[in-house]
Amino acid sequence: MRSLSLLRNCKKHPMRTCRNLGVFLLLGPFFLTVFGQNQPYTAQDFEVIHSVLPQDQPYMLFSKGVYETGEDMWFKAWLFDRSFLTLSNRSRTLFLRIYDSTDSLVWNEKYPISGGRAEGHVFIGEKWNTGEYRVEGYTQSSFYADSTEAIFPQKIWVVDRIDKQEPQDTRTGLQKDNIRLGLYPEGGYLVQGIKNYIAFKATDNQGVPVPLSGWLCENRARILNIESSHDGMGLLSFV
Repeated sequence: MRSLSLLRNCKKHPMRTCRNLGVFLLLGPFFLTVFGQNQPYTAQDFEVIHSVLPQDQPYMLFSKGVYETGEDMWFKAWLFDRSFLTLSNRSRTLFLRIYDSTDSLVWNEKYPISGGRAEGHVFIGEKWNTGEYRVEGYTQSSFYADSTEAIFPQKIWVVDRIDKQEPQDTRTGLQKDNIRLGLYPEGGYLVQGIKNYIAFKATDNQGVPVPLSGWLCENRARILNIESSHDGMGLLSFV
């Protein structure tokens, strides 16, 4: 059956296939009317697709993309009804889980949903390892009918907390090949055609923050000057 084939593709390639499926669901009645004799889809196909697809889709917005240990991560969430693209009142609880780079669960909490909206915060503990984390927000109505895997997880980055003591000047005798530069794009990705923000942190081979100044080049031409603001950390932006 064509509907079952669409569902299999949707699970293998959710971003691409579900987008196409959404267009199909919106324009399907028009094409069925104009080309009724040539279209194999029936009302039963639509019922099968609707019953298996997730009914709700949470959308989460974080206060930023890079956090220090010992810091709070604030967020807001909206729960949309997939059929009508409006805020959903179907669920009352948002489940939030965070996994580290080894797929170990480091945060598991519930947040109340009111009028299709939820908000809260996560405490980034001092013992959290630096690196990438996967954030999964979901409700009981945001899964495929035969799956418990969260759809469209998001990513954040965690870096070491900046010590409040005055940093030592380590510029004397420092060699360029001893500098380690960590780059942390906001949201986890660079998007072509819009302004991107990237946090960075420069350390020596002992992990001690060091001041950094330099420039960003494109085709060997300088397009942006870069300089750390404090403790080897800074922020740059470009299109």
